[in-house]
Amino acid sequence: NNDDDDDDDSNDAVVVDNPDQRIQRDVDFMRLFLANVANLVVASPFKILYFTYVCYDFVGLRIMAGMYFYFLATLVVQKRLVASITPLVVRRGRAEAEFR
Repeated sequence: NNDDDDDDDSNDAVVVDNPDQRIQRDVDFMRLFLANVANLVVASPFKILYFTYVCYDFVGLRIMAGMYFYFLATLVVQKRLVASITPLVVRRGRAEAEFR
């Protein structure tokens, strides 16, 4: 009755035996991913400009400048925190690899 168990496992995932099919699947995934990234990269400057215009029109230059300053300040703090944490994560990963 182990044959019944094998049939259940084959339904859980798509089986790709042919290397060409694997490559095609990976190329399709990469194509979709790059299309999404390109869409974000192209649209982002226009969204930022529109957001700046709406903020300037609604709250004025002073508050808008404060928002952008806050954004830049938190960006700098985040970059410093990530830079200080990254070596610790790498060291932990190496230690786990050595443990295995």
